[in-house]
Amino acid sequence: MKKTLDLKLAVLFSLLAISLNCPASDTSLDQNELKFSSKGKFKIVQFTDTHIESCDDMDHQTAVLMGEILDKEKPDLVIFTGDNIACTKDYKTTSDLCFQPVIDRKIKWAAILGNHDHEDGHDRKAVMQYLCDKPYSLAQMGPADINGYGNYYLQITGNDSDKVQWVLYLLDSNSYPANRANGKYDWVHIDQVQWYNNKSKQLSEEAKQAGRELRALAFFHIPLPEYAIAFENGEVLSGHKFEKECSPTLNSGLFTAMVERGDVKATFVGHDHVNDYEAEYMGIRLCFGRSTGYHAYGIEKLNKGAKVITIDQKTGKFETRIVEATTKN
Repeated sequence: MKKTLDLKLAVLFSLLAISLNCPASDTSLDQNELKFSSKGKFKIVQFTDTHIESCDDMDHQTAVLMGEILDKEKPDLVIFTGDNIACTKDYKTTSDLCFQPVIDRKIKWAAILGNHDHEDGHDRKAVMQYLCDKPYSLAQMGPADINGYGNYYLQITGNDSDKVQWVLYLLDSNSYPANRANGKYDWVHIDQVQWYNNKSKQLSEEAKQAGRELRALAFFHIPLPEYAIAFENGEVLSGHKFEKECSPTLNSGLFTAMVERGDVKATFVGHDHVNDYEAEYMGIRLCFGRSTGYHAYGIEKLNKGAKVITIDQKTGKFETRIVEATTKN
């Protein structure tokens, strides 16, 4: 009798352990579940350079800030634009803390990597795969036959139909060149640009056949060389520039491809912690986010915070604004 009871208890505890460790069924999300609200709005919060390093007090302060912003803004989607973690011994534990504020609130989210996420000897592919597998994540590894991990797109459908209204491209801007003679920072490689070009043609044709115009936003970590050109020669719309843009030395032609395709209306990056400006250039708005993490340099210049992007389904336009911490420390 005792053996039977022990067996039943063992099974019960096993089932309990499984239920605690497995994500709930509603965390299995399809990219097409992104929809405009009944009011025709879609809100994105961009966190960038959260720089979770060791789960110390500063990292927890970053997590608290993210939670406060999410509670206030209640976004439809959160996008992390790289350097989510940095210089960490344990990428899983620091990633858990980084993404816990969105997971706790059951908010859909997506992410790309920056130049620091895999440092300290971690495998970049494994880091990306880990965040792809987390609850409420819409992140994807992307095609295996091109450079980078995390080249993918998400689609936002209308509030009254399943027709795609906007596309969000997420691209891996990689980290550092294999040959440092080619500059300090890596770039979106030519095969990635070609992937975007082909995908844009496909999605644009699908939209055209449905009688719609394809509109898109693009997210990656390292700013394109055109950011500096836009600030000097374009129309600066808002924000601050407290440092020289840390862009790749080489230009792989992503901006040119976007201009030619005509679907991308704006790009959103991080990387430069004390730049948060937006500048219009050749019909594309080039935007920096606001650095979020307290371990990231620059708090003496810009308070920590996030960028909020609100897309209007009816007008086909979008607005942006900065939200920030109420205190600097």
